[in-house]
Amino acid sequence: MIKVRHITRDELPAVARVKAVAFNGSFRENTTVDQLAATGTTTRRLPEGGGIFAAYTEEGKMVSTMECIPYELRVNGNSAKASGIGGVATLPEYRNLGAVREMFREALAEMWEKGEVFSLLNPFSRAYYRKFGYEDIGSIRRWRIPLAAIAKYDAGGTVRELVGADNVAPLVEIDRKMLENFDFSVDRRAEDYASDRRANPLESNFRTYVWSDDAGRDRAYITFSRREDSGEQVLWACGTMANNGVGFTDATALRAILSFLRTFASQFKSVILPLAENMSLLGILPETTEVRQTVRFAASLRIVDIEKAMMLLKPRSAGTLTLGISDSMCPWNAGCWRIEFDDEKVLSCKLCTETPDAELPISALMPLYAGARGGDELDWLDGVRVYNPAAPFAALFYRKSIFLVESF
Repeated sequence: MIKVRHITRDELPAVARVKAVAFNGSFRENTTVDQLAATGTTTRRLPEGGGIFAAYTEEGKMVSTMECIPYELRVNGNSAKASGIGGVATLPEYRNLGAVREMFREALAEMWEKGEVFSLLNPFSRAYYRKFGYEDIGSIRRWRIPLAAIAKYDAGGTVRELVGADNVAPLVEIDRKMLENFDFSVDRRAEDYASDRRANPLESNFRTYVWSDDAGRDRAYITFSRREDSGEQVLWACGTMANNGVGFTDATALRAILSFLRTFASQFKSVILPLAENMSLLGILPETTEVRQTVRFAASLRIVDIEKAMMLLKPRSAGTLTLGISDSMCPWNAGCWRIEFDDEKVLSCKLCTETPDAELPISALMPLYAGARGGDELDWLDGVRVYNPAAPFAALFYRKSIFLVESF
């Protein structure tokens, strides 16, 4: 029988060992608890007194671990609490025994008790984590742009290199401005950016440059490393797991930072950078013949608390909708929910005994809620049964701008 609990601080080395074995990595046995505690996760440090779950055999052997990292997500102009899941690892000989499922069961219950509304993760397998209620809500377009295809653009201002873990305020503010109109973007903190700048840039292979306008306002940045890709030396725009590598406050700022990249044309042929689905470079690039895009899916999300989540929605018109939700991992979400709303806000979301307008699993609700699918696209979602096609689905669920690049 598998037992799940939070680890103690003294068990951090045991967690590191499990992850090293599970991911075919390495672990130095002389690494101290203090060293592991100071390092924390690759993004932000875990909260004091919790954050890491582990699964144990009846004999007390740790066989699986999982981290829960607190975040704040922007949702329809509001801020919602969420936990990012990372470091899910199981010793190979103890896989397929239900350890991960039991850790999720405990973690999701704790999230709900703490008032968290969402959970998100970057899965090794979308189908695997869909069993726990997680689903895709959007994708990222990774643009490959020959530096010669970038126009010279004189926006004035200056460019400076940003060095040092404590000198990240410009990145925080630029991203905050860029992301304020995107749903499910993370409200980032300074520690989300710091790890790229802890070392000397000449040693870490990470460089960050900020463009400021003539008034001295920081309006764009680029963080990149040098990589070989498809036989070419390229500038790879990337940052920490919570920093996608490029930020800009408007189109002028984007043009300015792209124009700066032309100065590297003698060393590199292309730059590769990620943008949201609706961030197009059409009209900005003078030549697109050799420009390429690849698509990768962003993090998967799930709703932890349906009642709180629904109260954050912004309807397009007034109405009432009843949804029958199945959720084996979060039984408090399961049942028929009656959602009443006017043309400005959701008025109430309560369990009821009415016949639902539609039934769907929690994983199918996530794309609707996030705006990856609209209420008129229910037939595109697996597991959905519509009983009242005339119900105002599209008033509550409609396409939105999503930008989520975080990893966990």
